[in-house]
Amino acid sequence: MIPWMAACAAICFALAVVCIVLLLTRQRERRAFRRVHQENRELAAALDKIRELTRQAEDSHSFAVRYHNPHLVRCWEERNCPHTECSARESSDLRCWQVADSLCHDSDARTLYQRMANCEHCVVYLRSQPNTVARLAEQFNDMMVMLQKEAEQASNSRRHLQQADKLAAIGELAAGVAHEINNPLDGILSCITRLERDPANLAQNMHYLHLIRDGLKRMGTVVQRLLEYAQKHDLRLQPTDICKAIEDVIALVETSARHGAVEIEVDFQEVPCLVQGDRYYLAQGLLNLALNAIAAMPNGGKLTFRASRFIPREDGEPYVQIEIEDTGIGVEPNHLDKIFEPFFTTKEPGKGTGLGLPITRSIVEEHQGGISVRSVPGDGTVMTVWLPCAEGAPAEIVQEATAG
Repeated sequence: MIPWMAACAAICFALAVVCIVLLLTRQRERRAFRRVHQENRELAAALDKIRELTRQAEDSHSFAVRYHNPHLVRCWEERNCPHTECSARESSDLRCWQVADSLCHDSDARTLYQRMANCEHCVVYLRSQPNTVARLAEQFNDMMVMLQKEAEQASNSRRHLQQADKLAAIGELAAGVAHEINNPLDGILSCITRLERDPANLAQNMHYLHLIRDGLKRMGTVVQRLLEYAQKHDLRLQPTDICKAIEDVIALVETSARHGAVEIEVDFQEVPCLVQGDRYYLAQGLLNLALNAIAAMPNGGKLTFRASRFIPREDGEPYVQIEIEDTGIGVEPNHLDKIFEPFFTTKEPGKGTGLGLPITRSIVEEHQGGISVRSVPGDGTVMTVWLPCAEGAPAEIVQEATAG
């Protein structure tokens, strides 16, 4: 072959090879670009989904939302695990690596955080997260599980504080309760003495026996009220007549009020004020306000309970407004922004824990409500609580009013 022809053939071959390489490179780049573009779209969709779930968690005040992961592998299915009592099986929302006390033989971690770190190399963990979106989904779910556990711990701590606050309130009521029990006891002892003097007098005996029964019933009622108040209760939100809760509070404080020369006045609407709440917890919060009001009137005064319906805005939902007003010493202006802080109290040492108002606010906020205070030193205080009306309350009984 002529040399120049051979050179041309070599050049053409080289050009062909270069073209093929360029073409293949371009195709790989296009496939890579499409793959990256698809991954970006999937990642953007996943981020949108996470934003939506985060909004749902915020609106529902719950960390129970989860991102559905179609790649999820169940550890007991993967390993044919015979431990049916394992807590990893209890909920479809739980992953085995999210359960600190599961029976996985590959881990001896004692806390949830340790377990999740140890599971990062487990085949179940890796197969459940084969791509970026799945990893992002499970990281979101892990975050929600940890937040839910933290919220449960905070809730338990809050319940312990509320129970301690109940016991403190019972201590404040102890003097009045003792008086309510001592009076019937004195009457019963007197009746028994008279019965012993003339046991054959049937008419007299029947009269005194009726008096003894009435005294015992009165004592039983007082003790039963305290027991109901002191018992631990799980928070149960249901349609509740707030006026009934206020009546429970009045029954608990009326003896203390009477001994302190405090007159109790009630101003309720004729229609029931229904809220979505728990009667026991609402009574605890309102009792704290009533006890503070009585303590603010050392020389006597008037304690007024009001309950009414109002709509804060023209297009707003109806609320129930509860006011507890006293004619006591009032609160200094520089203390108004501190009274809801834990352990802040203006009472003498040993006479106040500083937890009553913070716990009351916590209870009100658990009921999706609000609380405020108005006070003039030397002229009394008004504590106002707002609670959403129960769903299904008759619209015709809602009355327009102002928040102030």
